[in-house]
Amino acid sequence: MILGGLVLWWDAVLSLPLVPVLLWVLERRFVIPEENRLRRKFRADFARYCEKTRRWL
Repeated sequence: MILGGLVLWWDAVLSLPLVPVLLWVLERRFVIPEENRLRRKFRADFARYCEKTRRWL
């Protein structure tokens, strides 16, 4: 949201499509590998946590 706001603040509207690209890269590069590590380490506890909690809080 901050990046999107800065893009609009600086009138760099053509850069706005890069915001979803950044989110996609962050998810693929950091979020999914971290979830896999947590899934291996905590197993059932992490599965219960995932059922109650959305990925992007």
